[in-house]
Amino acid sequence: MTLDAQLTAFLSQQVQPWATDLSSRLAPVLENGWLYLTPRQYNLVALLSRLCYRLSAFDLARLNLRDRNLIDRLRRIESLFLMLQYNPENIGVILSALRVHYDKQQEGLAEVDASHALVIRLLTEDCTLPSLHNCLLGLNIFKYRRLLSLPDLMRQGLGETVDVVGFDCEPRVQERIEAYLSDALSSMQELQGQLQEARRVNRYIAMDDQARPIAAALWEVYKAGESREPSSFDADRENLVPFLSRLIRGFDRTFSALLGGSCLLSEGKAVVFGRSFFELELTRLRTLAGKLEKDAFHFTRFHLHRYLHLKNARQEAVGSEGEVTDLIGESVGCLVDIGQTISKVLSLRVSASLPGGQSAETIEPLQPIVLRGKAFALPHENDRFRAGAPLAGKTVAEALGAAATVCFTTGMLFEDDFIVMFGGKEKKLEDDVRQRMKLLEHLLDPEQYRQTLAQVV
Repeated sequence: MTLDAQLTAFLSQQVQPWATDLSSRLAPVLENGWLYLTPRQYNLVALLSRLCYRLSAFDLARLNLRDRNLIDRLRRIESLFLMLQYNPENIGVILSALRVHYDKQQEGLAEVDASHALVIRLLTEDCTLPSLHNCLLGLNIFKYRRLLSLPDLMRQGLGETVDVVGFDCEPRVQERIEAYLSDALSSMQELQGQLQEARRVNRYIAMDDQARPIAAALWEVYKAGESREPSSFDADRENLVPFLSRLIRGFDRTFSALLGGSCLLSEGKAVVFGRSFFELELTRLRTLAGKLEKDAFHFTRFHLHRYLHLKNARQEAVGSEGEVTDLIGESVGCLVDIGQTISKVLSLRVSASLPGGQSAETIEPLQPIVLRGKAFALPHENDRFRAGAPLAGKTVAEALGAAATVCFTTGMLFEDDFIVMFGGKEKKLEDDVRQRMKLLEHLLDPEQYRQTLAQVV
């Protein structure tokens, strides 16, 4: 049994150039492929790249074809080749990975076809022409003097030949992966905070099917702010200055006892919040309402669309319109600030009896500025108001929800910057989170991915 004299020429003049060409094509994939390939795809490409490097670096032109143990000199090449052949789907995975890479790089079909052709030439068996597959198999047959097939050279039952969780890459690439992942998770936490804020805000905005604020949700509170002069909710909306001042007075009369005084509940009089909890906000709100009432005498008509045009700098103010626009914006912002605190109170409240014997903080000694995610018990949250429309029959928790609805719906109606940022954006933020998590799925191990997804969605 002898080897074909043309073997060295085939290996050095055809296989080596294929390997060198393919190696240069794989280098960009190894540099950036971790951004879009799974670990299995990336690591099989890396394995193929190492095979190409060993083929390119070996002196194949000077092989001693008379040496029966010639295959032993090529074991480092053979071992990589067999690893790539171990699972029948490996070649398909590599071809798919290269297709993904070229799609991301927006390369033409010619580049895809050229790379695929090189992979197939290097890794697949050819029954009519020489191939690396047949050369390595033939050298083993030459050594052992018996007929063999490629599976005879492999130990069965070893499972995956490459890591399917982490990336088998150079240290500098690993550093880039870790930096990218750190930045991405930090950005994800920020997006998570925005999503939580949007969920908290949207829960208390009254909107119709077209995501427009329902002004009628303010009607009951607006009535409570009427002065001696009769008013019409729809007609008053044509002049924002008196409309907003009456709405603020109605909010104050409806909710001030709940937010900073003594409430008449089913169990008797009770204090839910300490007087200082909302004192600054309520005082500021009353001051702003007083200023609006003074300015109301100077405006007979100040439409919502005119206010929104001035607020968003789409038109220039005439006379004192600029000052009153700022005053309206500040008043609405004050209501939204109160709504934010109320919504945080409702989201952080827990039962007074916590698991494991823990005790919850009470709401009374806290100030709004220190609501930093600590759980606390909301006093009397399930007690009902005995009298005083529109709160009669509502629980304390429901009344707070109604207050937040007035604050946030007013903010949506007047296009307050904070509400515009989060109002109606919950679905978009959820989609953004899911899209970003999809980009990170191949960079995180399955358990870490599930935990991160649970936290952000």
